[in-house]
Amino acid sequence: MLIHLFDCDGVLLDSNNLKISALKNALKEIGASKNFIAIACENFRRNFGISRLDHFRTFELIETDSFSLTKSLSAQAMSLYSDNVRSLYQKCPIVMDTKSYISKLPLSEKIFVVSASDQIELRSILPNHFPNILPSNIFGGPSSKEENIGNILNNTSYKEAILYGDSIHDARAAKFHNIKFIGLYEHAADVESLSKFCRTNSMTIVKNCMQISL
Repeated sequence: MLIHLFDCDGVLLDSNNLKISALKNALKEIGASKNFIAIACENFRRNFGISRLDHFRTFELIETDSFSLTKSLSAQAMSLYSDNVRSLYQKCPIVMDTKSYISKLPLSEKIFVVSASDQIELRSILPNHFPNILPSNIFGGPSSKEENIGNILNNTSYKEAILYGDSIHDARAAKFHNIKFIGLYEHAADVESLSKFCRTNSMTIVKNCMQISL
């Protein structure tokens, strides 16, 4: 049996840029400096695919002359960011090429979502847009993508698994588990890094799902 594992942001939903704006607004609300916000948002853009908690732990290490993110401020910012993301997911554009691709997959093949985004949020939103995906097959944070993929592979009888992602962290997760990876760059936040990693590791990279031939 073939199993398909889809990332969410940039693959199912065109949400990467909206999430960067959500982070920017959350950091503004806690009084972060412009310089700090710029550094944090660029770090965020280059590291899609890791958990929300890991992102904010990294932000706490950023050193600027005018602002530092204490653990208390980090907790406040993460809460605000979570609120912003829940709101944006309600109106976020769907990646229609991916939806069309999923709708054409054979019923005998299982479909999963493995994302760094919050699992509860994803299970409340995605089934409304992607009826082929069961809520119980949607996995996200706080567990890491590697952990979620590992759990799926260990609990599923499969002959081949494919991970569809838009970030270098997605590609690394596929490499870690020795499964096939297809990079989708149309809505990726960091196309350059994704393209370079895929070329270096002989992984497939295409614009969108309509260019995939299995």
